[in-house]
Amino acid sequence: MTDQSPFPTDLIMKKITIKGFRGLSQPIEINLSRDATFLIGRNGTGKTTLINIVSDCLQCRYQSLMAAPFDSAEVIFESNANKNSVLTVTKNYDKDGDVEEIRFFFADLENETPSFDHSIKSRLYRRSEDYGGPASQRRILNEFSKRFRLTWLALNRAAGIAKSLSEPAGDLDAKLEHSFQKLATYFTRLDSRFSVELQKFQQEWFMSLLVSSKKENALSVVQKIDPDEEDRQIREMLSGIGIRPNDYSSKVERHIQAITNLSSSKLQHLHQKDEVERITDSYDISKLHFLVEQWLELQKTKAEIYSTKEKFVAIANSMLYKKTLSVDAGNKVILQKPGSEKLENMAEKDLRAYRKEILIGRISQPGEIKYSDLSSGEKQLLIFLAETALRSGSPYIFIADEPELSLHIEWQEKLVPVILELSPEAQIFFATHSPDIVNGYRKNVFSMEDFSI
Repeated sequence: MTDQSPFPTDLIMKKITIKGFRGLSQPIEINLSRDATFLIGRNGTGKTTLINIVSDCLQCRYQSLMAAPFDSAEVIFESNANKNSVLTVTKNYDKDGDVEEIRFFFADLENETPSFDHSIKSRLYRRSEDYGGPASQRRILNEFSKRFRLTWLALNRAAGIAKSLSEPAGDLDAKLEHSFQKLATYFTRLDSRFSVELQKFQQEWFMSLLVSSKKENALSVVQKIDPDEEDRQIREMLSGIGIRPNDYSSKVERHIQAITNLSSSKLQHLHQKDEVERITDSYDISKLHFLVEQWLELQKTKAEIYSTKEKFVAIANSMLYKKTLSVDAGNKVILQKPGSEKLENMAEKDLRAYRKEILIGRISQPGEIKYSDLSSGEKQLLIFLAETALRSGSPYIFIADEPELSLHIEWQEKLVPVILELSPEAQIFFATHSPDIVNGYRKNVFSMEDFSI
């Protein structure tokens, strides 16, 4: 929750109550877990219908809601700060039993007055002076977007139908291409974030050349340095900023030898005439050691910035069969046959030219596999992973209807754990037939047969 916002902005679902579902006299109540909750049941028991109602309420898909078999739905949300909010979606009927309007009532319980209360009339009751359905829908979605984030992950059942105003309609190929395009944009933003941190490091490099007001004993700093570790870190740092080993190896060796010579066991053998050289070397070594420490901090920051990208690549490669996934210099996701990415025998000059040709699109990666040539299960898996990676770092509600379609049993078992690994703050709400999907989450499972009793 931000300091500027008067209400929670990190909401996830706590409880769902549906009244009048398929004419049932008793309401359906689902207490959701923070990590994952599942609906199971035989075909025809209403899993898809129920999860669609929840999804449509959270996306203000009013036309679908008017036709859906329910009277009202209530979603209680909670934030990380344990502040509750309630969304109530109600159908209002006329005297003939036809739907007159859908009312969206959202109450931030910390406030004395409702956050918003909007109604969207059916076409039969919409007058010219009323707000049009799409206009009201945008207003409501804007209010929703301030409070919670939602993504619909079901794919096969909804091919050709956009489940969200921000998502394109289309088949798996179009969806995969779109997901990877968004992923490339996201990775580019990560590059920009790291570029800022790298610029700060470079500024520290130049600033370290100025006389410091901190008069720390340079020799005492040098004597605490581990020569072997310093050697390794300096080489990594110089390689990391693009200097070739042939250009720095001999200089680093002399630098490390100077550190060794200035160790306490060596100092007693120095002659007084070497005092000036000792002071100069100590000063230079301590200055560079400061940069080594800054470099280590930069690497920690880099690991944090790129953690989602690294997890995405690692998880995809652990699950794909006889294919490798990588991200090129232009942040395009590349799929290749195993071993075809190895170019160790190519000269450095030729390798740089080759990669440049790839980057500008003149040639393809060796052994590159087209997205369209993947199986439907591979496409769906990669869409799941990409969409999850895009939503890491903040609370997000993931809803899916039968996500196991086209997925191998091994992938079904791993699907929920890898989503939560990629996006630890995610909340999952799935309707499924697969025992492998819910394996390990038995306490979070609701049976549609129990609701119909």
